[in-house]
Amino acid sequence: EIVQKFDQMMYADTNIYGFGILSGDGRSVVSTTEKKSRTGVMKIDEKTSAVLEECKESYPFVKWVSGESLDVGMTKAFYCMVNRPVLLGIVALGEAKETEEDSYLCVALNEKKVSQSYGMVSYNGSRAALVDENGKIISSTDSEYLETIYQPKEEEQNIEYDLSYHNWKLVNMIQYLREARGIKKTGFLLCGIASLAVLFFCLI
Repeated sequence: EIVQKFDQMMYADTNIYGFGILSGDGRSVVSTTEKKSRTGVMKIDEKTSAVLEECKESYPFVKWVSGESLDVGMTKAFYCMVNRPVLLGIVALGEAKETEEDSYLCVALNEKKVSQSYGMVSYNGSRAALVDENGKIISSTDSEYLETIYQPKEEEQNIEYDLSYHNWKLVNMIQYLREARGIKKTGFLLCGIASLAVLFFCLI
């Protein structure tokens, strides 16, 4: 019944890749648009536990993280939610007395579809990236940047847009601005040389 409900919600919104319910003791029910539905139990390791604790602290609001933030293991049921680059929205469903009795609702957004939504800020083939509060790139129009630490490059002119969500920012990495400045300087230099040459010949 849970999987059926998940499937109905995914039919209603094509941006969603998958839904899942995870309990504090590792029991999970997962369904994705690839028709992969799983139930099972996984071990909640320290990395995943830390994320879930943050979700409880932000209750009743949704905590957004990259799929890489959870270490679920390739053989676990929950893996089919994060078997590709996704952004995970996790909300705690209240808080129980015991950690094992906690429960969480998860939604996975396909990272490619997320990057399409802000790709419009890119100029002439420049790259755009979504950077989280830890400086990690969790979504990018260039897949090579995914899960790397954001470090501005010397050859780029980056424009940063601060987002209201947990100190995230949208970064537009533009190369042609620096190149245009170089061309502009070269143009001024050539104009100066040409002017001096004309003046020299006029004096002669």
